[in-house]
Amino acid sequence: MIILLCWYCAVQGIVVNGLVPSAISSIERRFKLSTSTMGRIVQFYDFGYVLFCIPVSYFGGRHSKPAVLGAGLALMAFGSLLFSTPHMLADSYSTNQDSKSFGSCSIRTPWNISDADALALTASCEAEKQNQPGTFRFVFLFCMAHFLHGIGATPLFTIGVSYIDENVGKALSSLFVGIFYSFAVFGPAAGFLTAGTFLTYHTDFWHLPAEQISRVSGDETDPSWVGAWWLGFVLASLVAMVAVIPIACLPKVLPESLKWHRNRLVETSQASRRRTPECCGLAGTNKTAALYRDAPSQGCIMVPMAGIGCMISGFIVQYFRLNCVTTLKLSVGLLFFSLILTPMYLIYCPHDPLVGVETTYPDRDGQISVGNYSDVEPSLRSSCNSHCLCSESEFRPVCAEFVDGRQLSYYSPCFAGCSEPYSPMQKIYSNCTCVVETPRLHVRQVKKGLCESKCKGLLGFLIIFAPLSLCTFGVGVPIISVILRTVDYNERSFALGIQGILVRIIGTIPAPVLFGWMFDVSCIRYQSEPCGDSESGSCLLYSNKLLADLFLTFSIIGQALAMVILTSVLMVYGGTLQDDPLPDVALKEVDHVVEDGEDRDKAETAAPLLQ
Repeated sequence: MIILLCWYCAVQGIVVNGLVPSAISSIERRFKLSTSTMGRIVQFYDFGYVLFCIPVSYFGGRHSKPAVLGAGLALMAFGSLLFSTPHMLADSYSTNQDSKSFGSCSIRTPWNISDADALALTASCEAEKQNQPGTFRFVFLFCMAHFLHGIGATPLFTIGVSYIDENVGKALSSLFVGIFYSFAVFGPAAGFLTAGTFLTYHTDFWHLPAEQISRVSGDETDPSWVGAWWLGFVLASLVAMVAVIPIACLPKVLPESLKWHRNRLVETSQASRRRTPECCGLAGTNKTAALYRDAPSQGCIMVPMAGIGCMISGFIVQYFRLNCVTTLKLSVGLLFFSLILTPMYLIYCPHDPLVGVETTYPDRDGQISVGNYSDVEPSLRSSCNSHCLCSESEFRPVCAEFVDGRQLSYYSPCFAGCSEPYSPMQKIYSNCTCVVETPRLHVRQVKKGLCESKCKGLLGFLIIFAPLSLCTFGVGVPIISVILRTVDYNERSFALGIQGILVRIIGTIPAPVLFGWMFDVSCIRYQSEPCGDSESGSCLLYSNKLLADLFLTFSIIGQALAMVILTSVLMVYGGTLQDDPLPDVALKEVDHVVEDGEDRDKAETAAPLLQ
C-alpha cells in the first residue's frame, strides 16, 4: 500500500512540479506563447484541484478509497499524455527556422539594408499575427491537460493520506505520512533530472536527421533551441498507468489493520463532535508560508533536505508519541528556526554587467563606465560595431575573458563586433572589434554564453539554506498529524480537502502572481521582439540585489503570519486539543469496549464501514 501510494505521489511530483516547470521556456519558444499565457496554463492545475477537492474528498472518503485513488492516477496519466499532444499536432519546428549564422557581425552595406528587407520583415510579422489564432488549440490542450492533472491530484493528498492513517495505526501514522510526503519532494527532483536529459535532444529528433538539426537549430546552447520537452510527459503517462490497476484493487481495509481498525471507529464515535473549529485554523497555518516556499530556490540542496525534513518530523512525532499540543509546539519551533535563518537571502552574487545595457563599451584603455555612475547612457550601438548589421531581437550573449581574470558579457557576437564566423570546433569567436585589447589587457578568448559567476558566496548560502529547507518542509507533517488526530474519523478526508483548498487559495494560486511581479520589477532588460515592442519578450537580465531584498521581505511576512496563526491555535484551543481518546487495542477487546455504556449504538453505526 505505502509503495503504491508513494509511486502515485512521485508521479504527481514528477509531472506537476518537475516536467511542467522545466518545459515552460521550451513551450514558449516552440508555440510562440507569452509568459502571461504560460502563467494562466500553470494555474489550471490549481483550478482543477480547488473545484473538485470538496466533492472528491467528501464523497470519495465515504466509498471505496482505492477505487477513487486509481481513478485519480488514471486522470493524471491521461493528462500527461494530453499535455504532449500539441507537439504531435504542430508542424516541424526546425523546418520553420532560418539558417543560423550564430549571430556574427554582418557587414552593413547599401544592399543589405534595402527597403526589400523592411518589407519582408513586415510581411513576416503580418503572417505571424495571422497564424496566432491557430495557437489557441494548443493553449486549450495545455489548459485541459493541466486541469486534469489538478483533478487527478485531488484524491492523492486527501483520500490518500486518510487511507494511510486508517491502515497503519496512530502510532505509525506520522512516520508513514512523512515518508509519503517526502516522495512529493523527491518526485520533482526526478522530474527535473528527466527533463534536463530530454531537453538536450532536439524536439524533432525522431524524424529529422542530426545534420539538418545541427545546421538549422545549432545545439542546446543556442537561445532558440527547443528540446524534446514532450518526451517526459509520454514516459510519465506510461509510468502512471503501471500503478493504476494495483491501486484500484487495494482493499478498503488492509487485513493487517483489522485487529485495531474496528476499535478506532468506536473511539471516534465516542469522541466529541465539537473539535472541528481548531482544525480550520490548523489547515491554514503553514499555508501562508507557501508564498515563499514556491520560490525558485530549488536545487541539489533543497530537494534532499526537504525530503529529509518531512521524514524526520514524522519520525519525531511517532518516536516520542507527541500529543497534539506538543506537536503544535514542535511546528512553532521549526517555523521560528526558519525565521531566524531567513536573512540568508542577503547572501547573493552580483551578476557581471552586460556591456551596452548596464555599462558603456570599453574605451581605448579598456575602461568601462556603469550607467548609474556615468553621464553617458549605455547603448548597444557604438562606434566599434557601427559597421555591423545587428538586431536587438537576437540575444546570443558572449563572454570575453581576459588574461588578468576580468570578463565582460556582450549582448551578441554582432554587437561585440565579431566579424569572423563562429568556430564550432574551438567554440570561440574571433576578430571582435568591441573587445578592446591593450598592452596591459590581453584577451584570452571570446566564447559563447554569459560569463560564469566567480562569486564565492554560494557556499555560505547553501550551508544556511540546507537547515532552512529542512525546517520549513518539516512543518507540514506535524500539522497534518494534528488535523488527523482532531477530526472525526469519517471526516478526515474532507478535512484534508479543506486544507488543500486553503493551500491553493492562500499559497499556490497567488504565489505565481506575486513572484511574477517580483521578477518583473527586478528586470533590467527585456528582449526585443522583431514583431513586438521593446518589452514584449522575456526578461534577459535581473537585478540580483532587488530580487534578494524582495525574497527576504516576503519570506519574513510568510513565516511571521504562519507563526501567528499557529500560536493563536495553541492559545485558543490548547486546552481542548486531544488525541484519539482511547489507545489502540486488539480486536478481541473491542466487544468489551463496545459494551461500555450507551456508545454501543454509535459503534454499530460505524461497523458497516468495515464491511
